[in-house]
Amino acid sequence: MTLNEYYITFMEEVRNDSVIVGNTPANVFFEKMVERLESMEYIFNPTHLSFYKSGTGQRIMKFDAYAFDDVDKSFALLANEFIDDDDPVPFSERDILQVATRMLNYIEETHNGTIFKYADPSADAFGLAKDVYNRLKIDYVDLDNDIPIDRIKLFVLTNRKLSKKVTNIVMDEFHGRRVELNVWDIERIFDVVSSGREKEPIIIDFEKYSDTGGLPFIEADFGIEGDYEAYMCIMPGKALGSIYYDHGSRLLEGNVRAFLSARGKINKGIRKTIHTEPARFFAYNNGIACTAKSITFTDDNARIRRIEDLQIINGGQTTASLTSAMIKDKVSLAKIFVPMKLTIVKSEDYDDLIQNISRYANSQNKVSDADLFSNHPFHRRFEKLATNNPAPAKYGSTHATYWTYERTRGKYEQSQFKLKNKTEMDAFQRKYPKDQVIKKEELAKYVMAGHYMQPHTVSKGAAKNMNEFAIKMDSEWKRDLTQFGNQFFKNSISYAILFRTTDKIIQKSPWYTSGLNKLNIIPYTIAKIISSIPSEYMINLIRIWKEQELYPSLVEEVKRISEMANTFLQSSEGMITTEYAKREETWKKFRAMPYRPSNSFMDDLIDRAYVESLIRADEKEEGGEKTISIETTIYDLARSEGGNYWQRLIEEGRKRTSITPTEYEIINNYICELAKDSPKRFPTQAQYRVAWNYRKKMEDQGVIV
Repeated sequence: MTLNEYYITFMEEVRNDSVIVGNTPANVFFEKMVERLESMEYIFNPTHLSFYKSGTGQRIMKFDAYAFDDVDKSFALLANEFIDDDDPVPFSERDILQVATRMLNYIEETHNGTIFKYADPSADAFGLAKDVYNRLKIDYVDLDNDIPIDRIKLFVLTNRKLSKKVTNIVMDEFHGRRVELNVWDIERIFDVVSSGREKEPIIIDFEKYSDTGGLPFIEADFGIEGDYEAYMCIMPGKALGSIYYDHGSRLLEGNVRAFLSARGKINKGIRKTIHTEPARFFAYNNGIACTAKSITFTDDNARIRRIEDLQIINGGQTTASLTSAMIKDKVSLAKIFVPMKLTIVKSEDYDDLIQNISRYANSQNKVSDADLFSNHPFHRRFEKLATNNPAPAKYGSTHATYWTYERTRGKYEQSQFKLKNKTEMDAFQRKYPKDQVIKKEELAKYVMAGHYMQPHTVSKGAAKNMNEFAIKMDSEWKRDLTQFGNQFFKNSISYAILFRTTDKIIQKSPWYTSGLNKLNIIPYTIAKIISSIPSEYMINLIRIWKEQELYPSLVEEVKRISEMANTFLQSSEGMITTEYAKREETWKKFRAMPYRPSNSFMDDLIDRAYVESLIRADEKEEGGEKTISIETTIYDLARSEGGNYWQRLIEEGRKRTSITPTEYEIINNYICELAKDSPKRFPTQAQYRVAWNYRKKMEDQGVIV
């Protein structure tokens, strides 16, 4: 697919989606792009907030969303520069700087305190200005309130095409703070999609960061060919601080970043060593552990010159503390050197191996399975359920379709890149419609709002909501993995339909105007409706699945309660509405508000016990025997004793010539796979039965391992 072909397809998708959801193409484009940047970890927990005002001297202030990152202490503003045209419109450097200047004008007015003359005190922009103003005044390391703004990130999002390939224009500092400008045009979007990567790699060139042009290292020679290479390196403190200053929290592997975000502040002990005993830093500090996709050596092979896709998997506090001392405290890091273990991952299971390295490297921080949820076997199970459960044909349609679960970001787009022509693409999209694609973060949002009724958690943004979802799913998986069957999948899809339809209803409501916090109103509406239902009943998820849409009485209830939710959230007690929505106390207050569902809605409820019986039915094999006792026992045995149980049982069978080739193949390739934290495949019920019968056969021979 060429860039022009991609542009045509991209614009068709944006325009079609705008009609479906009842929103403008510009807003649809912006929402898609913000979601993409968040998934690629350029921004975290963004909030949509359109602001357009004239300030001092008629200077224009304009942006469309913002985001804070308390890990690398940054504040991001995002601007939407969409043009609805059939061909990409050129985007010059002058255009870019004009957009960037309008965002900076807002920050300048806020820094000076003059913004309050132009912002409506009752609007969210006023509350944001107060927060930014306070953070900009923190120009020192406050160990108890370490939330300053140390860097400013400006994002220009456009479907236009840069006149030149410009991705990062150097900006002047803002009152001693770094200003980064990132432009995402249609060509840059195309490059990421066509590459098959989930995000752009970070390239570190030590000719820039090191006076010697490279990093000293010792290779760990294991004498065998493996799926990784390992090196022990000496990282200059100044280089590490500068690398983090340039790339920020994108350097931190996702689990490490989540750990620092939840618990991390500047480490007092590290900071003291930097200030008082820099020459002993190497001796006192445990160092950092990193992974990478590849490295390049200097011509004499004496040093590492270049690292591709560098990720810090342990040592985030060390790295952030060095950067803080260098930038904030103006401390020289010339005498500081940091031990560094570098693992080059060559395995095809790149992401899985990095997850495991992260787990063991962070064992002292008690990183749980939920912290490593991005590669949890739950996702593989849900993906498999999606392929095994065709969606019923909608009214008026002649064919069934499938929902697609994007366990890996961009998989749906990549699948279409492999198609040969438009005929194949049309056939693919008929079977797997674009509006039936669910990403991991979206599933978490739907289930947390509908099943768990936690709208305040959903309102915290994709990353924090996913963390809470991970804890719940990991706990449920360990308790009983077989509950995640066909009915669980259908229920989850029904919650997805509920969430997405509520979005469309709100968008078309007469009371709704652009700029209201729809992403908060939706989960509050859903949770309020479901929480009002008597405990022995529930909304008819079975009917939603069968019809692939909401039934009339539920639609009417959504219309009623969404307006109620909007009115409630707008009276946010002087807080920014989005911040108000994140508080559990806010949800408790809204949940307690009087509300009586309509009689027609109550008549359409379904007995909860019936739905639960369908879930239990998924746990049974043909003939009535419960799969739960077999699969759970086999899974638990595979996960016990370091994953060696089934291997030992195989060896006992080989010694006694009691294991058949079929038994060996199934147990070795499928059952033993369950010992891994992220199994690549799951056994079928028949394969579980083979393993179960083999174990019983060995026990009958007196073999107990």
